[in-house]
Amino acid sequence: MNRHLYTVEYVQGALLAAVALGLMLCCGPTWPEPPVVPFERAKWQEEDQRWAQGHAIEREKALIGLTRQEVLDLLGPPSSDVRPDHLGYDIGGIPGEYLEIDLGTDGRVTRVWFGGY
Repeated sequence: MNRHLYTVEYVQGALLAAVALGLMLCCGPTWPEPPVVPFERAKWQEEDQRWAQGHAIEREKALIGLTRQEVLDLLGPPSSDVRPDHLGYDIGGIPGEYLEIDLGTDGRVTRVWFGGY
């Protein structure tokens, strides 16, 4: 086999693999977008609504500035309460995804975000 031909085939194969990998990374499978719904306390209480409602809470920044007790009154007991400055609520949807709530030194919500284990 011609050494030059082998090198051209190798480079072509590598380029094809790089293009395929690039397409998979930019256009591959993604998590579904959460529906755009307003937060409703009654819907939050329904297990199958927590994913959409959690995204509404984050998007609306509805908890920012509330005290720990106000959050507990609104959302109920957390799924994860391992630190005094943090609450975590299992929202279903993506396995292991939690609505994470950070509390400042004054005991008020400073940040709401999605995390998981």
